[in-house]
Amino acid sequence: MPTTRKKTISLHFESAQTVMVTSDDEDRFMTTATEAARACRAAESAKWWTETFKRFLAHLNWRCAEMSNDIVACYVNIGDDGLRVFIATTGEDYVPAIADKITEIDVDLATRFPECPADCVQIPSVPRDSLDSFFSVEDSLKVYGKLRIPSQ
Repeated sequence: MPTTRKKTISLHFESAQTVMVTSDDEDRFMTTATEAARACRAAESAKWWTETFKRFLAHLNWRCAEMSNDIVACYVNIGDDGLRVFIATTGEDYVPAIADKITEIDVDLATRFPECPADCVQIPSVPRDSLDSFFSVEDSLKVYGKLRIPSQ
């Protein structure tokens, strides 16, 4: 029985040749080979970055769990120059005893995940509305946290 070989499609980044692209839902559209090649590259880059970011979040969660006696939550927010990591302490005061641990997390993340630039900051968790004075809780990812943040 003869086997059918699929034809290899070659896309060149400088080609103006028109190609037809068919999506998963069977929509078809025409574009240039250049744009199709860029789309393939962007899709692979997005997939790689998404997986890296998931590993970043899992690692950050693990590091925060190591400090569970001193912190109640950890949030990640997007800042102007990268990711902002807000680590909420158990009270309303700065906790000097965990400052070195947070610096270690900061350095660890920068070493393990250079493609995810982040800055770790210690913040108070009470009064409860104090979180919103540092960042938008609604627009952030809660990476670590106990069920309830104590209220004052």
